[in-house]
Amino acid sequence: MQTGSGSCKVGFSRQTCHRTGRSWYCSSKGAVLFGYKPDSISSRITRYTYGVEVVRLFDESKDSLRRKVYVDGNVLCDNVFQPFMEANTSVHIGKELKNTYGTSEEFQQSHFLPIYYTEKDNVEFIDEGGCLKLGEVEVEIPNPTKHSRDVDVIFHFGETEISITAIDKESGRECKTTFEIQDFN
Repeated sequence: MQTGSGSCKVGFSRQTCHRTGRSWYCSSKGAVLFGYKPDSISSRITRYTYGVEVVRLFDESKDSLRRKVYVDGNVLCDNVFQPFMEANTSVHIGKELKNTYGTSEEFQQSHFLPIYYTEKDNVEFIDEGGCLKLGEVEVEIPNPTKHSRDVDVIFHFGETEISITAIDKESGRECKTTFEIQDFN
């Protein structure tokens, strides 16, 4: 295996290769390139795992009793962290992910979806594992019903932000919001 500028020239024969002992120079040059030509960076590696807070059915074999809640006769587990993007994932600018989430209560008047991020692996709950709240999305439900209502949530990864569109499937009502990606802070 070659090292130094020789391997750079083999791997990128059509490009000009610069080798420096100053790592800060590479970071600065990347930032300047991005400032002048934002489309010069087409993907990035996520530093954090991003997810939403949900409730799910309570599992007596693994869930703590302190997480047990009763909603409309159902035994649920609350404060569950459900990832939609894992850390160390290559994300192309413009990537979209679509997930569907349901209401947890009868006659629920809105879909409320808190968004979190963490640098820890295998986090199960939002109140442990260093989860930090990024923000929240709320979609009103006109004419709430007894049956569960679904909301389609589209996560759109931009250059330095996540745009989220949440659409109540039954009514078509939607909410849009944007959050700065914490990987750059």
